[in-house]
Parts: sequence; structure tokens; C-alpha cells
Amino acid sequence: MPQAASSARPAIRPNPWLRELTTLKPAHWRWGVSIRAAIGMGLPLALGIVFDQLAASLWIAMGSLLQASAEREGPYKAIFWKIAISAPMGVAGCLLGYLSDYSWGVVTVTMVCAAFIGSIISSYSAALSSGSLQALVMGTVMTGNGHIGPDFWLPALMLLAGNAFYALMLGVEALCFRQRSQRAMLAALTQALRALALARADKQDTDAARRQVTDRLSVLYAQMLQIRAHAQGRNPLTERTAASLQRFDNLFACIMACQDADTLRRAAEQLQPIGQALAHGTRAPASTACPQDPALLRAVQALYDSFWNSAAPAQKPASGVTQAPAQARESRLRILLDRLTPGRATIASALALSLCVAIGFSLHWIDAKSHWYWVPMTILIIMKPDFGSIFARTILRSIGTSIGVILGAILLAVLEPGPSFVIVMTLIAITLPWASQRSYAMYTLALTPLVLVLIDFVTPETHGINYAALRLVDTLLGGLIVLVFGYAIWPKRHERQLVQAFREARKAIAAYLRACLPDPGQAQDNQQASACRRTAYGALADIRLQLQKSLTEPPPAGPEAAAWFPLITSAERICDAITGYCAVASEQPDPGQRAELERLAGLLATASHAEGSQIISDNAMANAPLDGSPESALISTIRSEMAHIHNFAEAAPDTAPKAAPVST
Repeated sequence: MPQAASSARPAIRPNPWLRELTTLKPAHWRWGVSIRAAIGMGLPLALGIVFDQLAASLWIAMGSLLQASAEREGPYKAIFWKIAISAPMGVAGCLLGYLSDYSWGVVTVTMVCAAFIGSIISSYSAALSSGSLQALVMGTVMTGNGHIGPDFWLPALMLLAGNAFYALMLGVEALCFRQRSQRAMLAALTQALRALALARADKQDTDAARRQVTDRLSVLYAQMLQIRAHAQGRNPLTERTAASLQRFDNLFACIMACQDADTLRRAAEQLQPIGQALAHGTRAPASTACPQDPALLRAVQALYDSFWNSAAPAQKPASGVTQAPAQARESRLRILLDRLTPGRATIASALALSLCVAIGFSLHWIDAKSHWYWVPMTILIIMKPDFGSIFARTILRSIGTSIGVILGAILLAVLEPGPSFVIVMTLIAITLPWASQRSYAMYTLALTPLVLVLIDFVTPETHGINYAALRLVDTLLGGLIVLVFGYAIWPKRHERQLVQAFREARKAIAAYLRACLPDPGQAQDNQQASACRRTAYGALADIRLQLQKSLTEPPPAGPEAAAWFPLITSAERICDAITGYCAVASEQPDPGQRAELERLAGLLATASHAEGSQIISDNAMANAPLDGSPESALISTIRSEMAHIHNFAEAAPDTAPKAAPVST
């Protein structure tokens, strides 16, 4: 009996959180990035050794490495734009080395302020996120190695040359491979929708055609979420993709609902050039849909606009009243400032980062040796607020750095500048893009020996294995500072708080909509509308920040956070539509349309899941022709986005966030 009891005892296993933390994510070889990373590392080092200019070549290799480690999937134009923004910011960080001429108090205060500002602007875009990290890290390296000066402009120039070299390699690839896989997938989806429309028009069996559409939609949604999960900060590519997929989703529903064969054939004719243009990377012939056209043809026009008319001018007010130029400029400036206003969570994260940076730089008063700066550099890399979960990144970075330091120590012990040195550094660099997808621990494992060796050669007094051991100690110390002062002492946000934050954001959007509705006989209160706009955009910015922090969490937190993304982008599009409506609202709107907007505002704030179904089932209202007024356009947009949120939550119950039951 004792043996039976013993055999029934469960085996000892790691707890679920630890298992999930160490789970490796799926990854694929991005050969373009890997080849650029390898050439950007190997070629400068080889030329530096041949021409006895190793110091300069190390900075060039560092500049290329910064871009390779930050590149994410996206169109070439977006990647070039990201390089154009982030490279000058990294160069500006090098120039912070001139602070070494001042007292250490001035250096510390300046870097703390820079960390606070960098944390705020990182929430605006992925390019600013990458650039602010480069600026802060390079500023830390330069202030920690004053002997690199006094001519700090020289390494800054070499760093810029490395960025330019990486951009040149990207340009060569863009000339050779103009078509991205996502564009081909969008073209295939367009042709699948065309085939479905023709099948319904000819009264044929539509099961196979319908499955083609739903399968391609599912693949594109999954790809969008995967790209978003690996993105840094706000990603314009995924936002445009989300908008286009919403149009595809709406078009699919309209095709399935349409019973008129002629309308279906007209839609198929209009979809053919759109699919061909997407496949060849050109622009489809312009098309227009009248407000009185059937819903299906308006959906085709909306799809066209999402690709080629995204910057179309706003509608003119129905009343014919236009704003004066000075008033319009003031209004645009006010809207821009409102959208850039950081939310409370963004400011809290910036304060936490500033506190930890202040502690890291203060260590210089205790230990002024050249290796101290690795502590604040570790803090900056872990705590960049748009990068993800602080706790998970601290643990994973400690694991990756510990192993990476061992590898770096071996390299420092056995390698001298020569062919073997170049080959080994190139081989490690080629694995960096793949490792960044698998796990943050594997990413730091590959990155640590590269950075160790590069900095070891540009800081002469830190040569050898002892330098590698100091890096490990500094990394663990930086991680400890982050865990205590950047994590433990601050309030925690859980998944249920994200649900509540989304509910509060919808309430803020509803209040914004009500503030923009003109009251008959009364002047519109622009100050109230502006205040509501700031509140709404601030609430959405806070949710984005929470999502970004969770995206790099191990499953299930990461996939759940990614599944929220289409819901948030739909809410943002509603907010943007209201912003556009505020400038063109009719002075005397139709009472029925005003009542409908009031009803939609109430649904935004308090709608249950059943009421969300009512929005979709009300086909008479959804297919009603538009009368051309700003109110009817806003009604159509809000209803479409709310229905999309509801459909997305229902369509993916396994991956949708737990907030789905309260989403509309």
C-alpha cells in the first residue's frame, strides 16, 4: 500500500508560470535581415583589420547592428522611414559624451530628463521608440567612457555611417525584391472575394469559395497579430493592415448578404483591378461610389479607399459653412496637441524609468570604474516601457546575459583581430533576427557577446575575461534595481484592469461623441469637445501602453494581449471619425440622425453583448443609402466599427481577450 500511495504521488514539475516564461515562440528565418546583419557586422570589421582602422570599423559595425536588431517586418518605405528617424537620434546620443566635461550631478540630471522624455515619445511610434533607445544607450556608453573623447563627433559620424550602410543594403534588397508577401496575400484575398461574388451571382455552390475567403482572412489576421507581437511601439503597418482587414471583413459580409446578381457582378468587376494592382504593387484605376449605391458597392469603394485614398480630404459641412484658415490651423494644432497628450500610465512608466536611471547613474559616485555604465544601460534596455513586461524581461535578460557572457568571455580569451574574429562575429550576427523572435533570452544571448566584444575593443582598459565577468555582475545588479524600483514598488495592472480600461475608454469616446453633437439653437462648446477629445485619446493611449507591455509576455498573456489589438484599433478609428466629424458637423442636423448618434453613444458606453448583436442584425439600417450628410457618414462608420468589434470577438473565442463578453 505505501508503494501504491507513492506511485500515485504526482511528479515534481516546474510551476506553470516558469514553464510559460521559458517557452520558445515560433520563428522563421528572415533571410533579408539576417544577411544584412551579417554583412553589416563582417564587412566593416574585415576592412578595419585590413586597413588597420579597427576602432572606426567597430563603430560602423555598431551602427549597422543597432538597425538590424531593431528591424521588424514591414514594407520597405516604413523601414527606411524608421532608419531616417532613429539614426540621427542615435548620433545625438553619442554627442551626449560631451557632458563628461561637467560635474557628475549635471550628467545624472541630464540623463534622467532624457530618459523621461524618451519614455514619453516612445509611445508615439516604433521609429521614435527605436531612436530614443539608441540615443539613451549611446549616451550612456559615451558618458561612461570619457576617454573616447574629446572628439565625440568622430564615433558619432562612424555610427551614422553604419546606419547609412545598413540603409544602402536595404535599398539593394528593395530593388531586387519589390513585392512583399503580405501584398501578395492581400491580392489573393481580393481575388477570392471576387470569385465568391461571381459564384453567388451565378447561383453556384459557394462553400469552396467561402472557405477560401475565410481561410485567407484568418491567415492575414494571424500574421497581423504576429507582426504586432514583435513590434516595438506603435506600428503604422499593422494599423493600416487592421483597417484594410476590417474593410475586407465588411465586404465579405456584404457579398454574403447581397441577393442581386447584377450588383454582385459589378462588385466582381471592380474587385479585379484592385487585386491586380495589389499583386503588382501599382495603383488601381480610380473608382467612385454614390451614396445611393447598394451597400456592397460602397464596401468595394471603402476597400479601395483604405489602400489608395487614405489621405482623402474631409467632407465639407452640409451647411456650406467653412472654417477660416487661421481658425482651421488653430483647430488642427489643438487636435494634434490633444492626440500627443500622454496618459496617466505613460507618465507613471516614464517616472519609474527615470527613478531607476537616477539610481543607476548614481552608482558612479560609489564605483567610478569604467564598467559601471553597464548598470544603467541594462536598466534602459529592460525598462523601455513600450518593450513589454518588466518582470519577464528582467528574468529573461538575466538568463540570456549569463550565458552570453560565458560565450563572450570565451571569444575574448581565444580571438584576436583576424579572419577567425570576423567569421565568428558574422555567424553570431546572422542568428540575431531569428533569436529575437524565439525568445528575449535567446536574443540577449546572441546580442551580449557581440556588444561585449565591440565595446571591449573600443575601451582599452577593459580587455579580457575579467571585463566579461564584470558585465554579468552589472547586468544582475541592473536587473535587481529594475525589479525593486521599477516593478515591486509600483501598482500592478492585471488583465481585469485591461477590461476595465477598455470599458472606460468606450465611455470616454461616447462622451466625446456627445460633446461634438450640436444642440439646436446653441453654439458648440469647443472647449468641452477638446477636453473630451484629450480624455478619449489619453484613455486609448493608456490601453496601447498596457497592451505593448503584455505582448512580450509568455503565453497566455502575450496572445491574449495581441487579440485585443483589432478591438483597440477599431475604437481608435471611431475616435478619429468623431474628430473628423467635429470640424464638419451640420449646424442643424436631421433630428432622426441626431437621435441615432445619441443611441450609438449610449451603446458605446453601456452596450451588452446582446445589444451588439442587434447592431449587426439591423440590416435595414446598415444597408440604407447615405444622404451625404456628415451625420450619416459618422453613423455608418460607428456602426461598421462596432459590428467589426463584435464579429471579431465572436469569431475567435479561443484567442480573443477575456473582455470579449463586454465588447460591442
